[in-house]
Amino acid sequence: MKQPLLPAVIVIALIIFVSEALFGAITLLCDPTRSDAHYSHHIGDQNWMLVRVTDIPSRRAHSWRITAEALEIKDSTGENHPCKGKVLFYLLDEDSPTPEKSHSSIKRGDELLVHCTLQTPSGVENPHQFDYHKHLLHKGISHTAILKDGCYSIVGHSKGNSMAWLLNFRYRLINIIQSSHLSPEQQGIAESLLLGYRNDLDANTQDNFRSAGITHLLCVSGLHVGIIAGLIGFCLKFLGNRRPWRITRGIMQLACIWFFVALSGLAPSAMRSGLMFSFIVVGNILYARPPTTNAVAASAIVLLLIKPILLFDIGFQLSYSAVFGIIACHQPLCTLIPHPQRGKSIKSYSLRLLYGLWALACLSIVAQLSTLPLTLYYFHQFSPYFLVANISIIPWAGILLGSVIVLVAVAWQPWLFNIVGHIVSTELSFCQWITSTISGWPHAQLENIWFDIWMLLLSYGIIFVLAYLLRHLTTKRKTILQTEKKAYSRKVFVSSTTALALIGILFIYVQRTEQRYASQRCWTLYEVGNHTALEFFAGHESYLICDSTVAENPRSIDFQSAANRLWHQATSTNIIPLDSTYHDRNLLLQSRFIAFDDKTIRIIDRSNRKYQIPFNQPIDYLLLRESPYITISQLSDYYHFDTLLIASQNSIRRRNAWKTECDSLGISYRE
Repeated sequence: MKQPLLPAVIVIALIIFVSEALFGAITLLCDPTRSDAHYSHHIGDQNWMLVRVTDIPSRRAHSWRITAEALEIKDSTGENHPCKGKVLFYLLDEDSPTPEKSHSSIKRGDELLVHCTLQTPSGVENPHQFDYHKHLLHKGISHTAILKDGCYSIVGHSKGNSMAWLLNFRYRLINIIQSSHLSPEQQGIAESLLLGYRNDLDANTQDNFRSAGITHLLCVSGLHVGIIAGLIGFCLKFLGNRRPWRITRGIMQLACIWFFVALSGLAPSAMRSGLMFSFIVVGNILYARPPTTNAVAASAIVLLLIKPILLFDIGFQLSYSAVFGIIACHQPLCTLIPHPQRGKSIKSYSLRLLYGLWALACLSIVAQLSTLPLTLYYFHQFSPYFLVANISIIPWAGILLGSVIVLVAVAWQPWLFNIVGHIVSTELSFCQWITSTISGWPHAQLENIWFDIWMLLLSYGIIFVLAYLLRHLTTKRKTILQTEKKAYSRKVFVSSTTALALIGILFIYVQRTEQRYASQRCWTLYEVGNHTALEFFAGHESYLICDSTVAENPRSIDFQSAANRLWHQATSTNIIPLDSTYHDRNLLLQSRFIAFDDKTIRIIDRSNRKYQIPFNQPIDYLLLRESPYITISQLSDYYHFDTLLIASQNSIRRRNAWKTECDSLGISYRE
């Protein structure tokens, strides 16, 4: 059957991408502050707000993260204004409910009266830094706030919330799992597997699953929804394939899919997968041989028409890349090995078992290759042992999910609950053993892999051509007519040549880029709040000059510096405290004087504002930090410099005064 909807997805995606890339139209369209009723029009220094919690509170390293919808805000005159718009609150760990009490303290649908200072999230302040402000705007959130003890109180619960019963049922299931004989680590895995609840997952478990390449098992996604739909379809397979029974089976599948999605807390990944499989189920109802590609494409069209910004959502891109890759390549790849004939002999059963493992390996390879360019582009990491983990664990994922469902279903019978609990514990122990073993292998997680947008596009071009060639070779070779051989050979030749050409272009691009960065000589001044950090790049080596606080914990500024370091392909970093003395073939640091390549930098703060520089030589850049008590005229008397750098850690009053004086003296400056 033809796939007329797939080109429509491509056209819609191109329109959205071009609109955003050229005009920023999608971000502007999604900006919630454009509404006159938005709470941002009534913000003061301190704000009293009535808000409703819209998402299940999630655990972070040192806080709880709560997303809420504003209902009412009091302005500086004391007048209350009905309003709308989302706010992201951070409830600090020492002030937040403990994990055991979190279910009964703040829940989705609760109405809170809060007293807080609303802040606009910071945007991009450093080269290649993640744009957190834009990320939140895409989610409809324009402001954040930190909630401390005594600054909030629960004043009610939304009675009109249709999710209340499901949420209470979800919390009951979590309590049931926590009352079982499973270890705390296993309880966290079971909660993630069944409900997508990740607050009880420990860091070690998450690291092991990430290194094994099966993190998708710990969040409700297409795998889980597919398992639920498959289990229901398998149990009702006896109904046959006549349309009335297909309708009955489809209705049951749809009901179970969306009950499971609702039970997971309506997470975006779960809703996306639920919609995708709903279209597939509807296709099964309407057609004896359903057009799967059309069903998946239709779900993508619906999502993009409802919310165009989803095109730039990483989860959306990964989900549909994997699904379209599986649809296009899994079956053709499996047919490279003939399917064994059915039989009752041991040899027949063995061959069918091996073929099943081959089909599973093909599925894992196709899904991984379909998403690999996106994974490298966004996360810059790769799990080389993904195939081992997927073949070892994914075949039992359905059994494991079914076992957890049985565990919570028999909680009313203590002796049966204990038996099933021991079975689930054994299954999870095997899963933990596999992931911990793989994570302990050499190079289990390859990190800091440089991969830019051009490599992403070239990689998908290669994958697309190879997928076309694979489908052409496997579907046409047995049915080709003698008269079509010439055209068939031409298509194979063109596809093969195109693939080789794209591979060659990618190889040349990587080599040229490698040569460019191997000879680079540049530096960056980071915006890191109240700290100072400069990084100098000499080939693949970097030098991070920073104050003593950052030098003791360099990872504290990874958010500001890691992406830039990766972009410059730095493979080693030297951490140099600002007050120290350092000298090698690339860099000199002495008494806050820096010489790098042909550039010189002098750092001025309160401790050395009147010191002469060594060797009395001209300076390219003069950096002011810590608000030194000095004027630009005095600096001009002490030093001969080309450009003044004003760090953000200086006070606003001094920064404004220095800029005004620079303008009057005609001195070049950067802030």
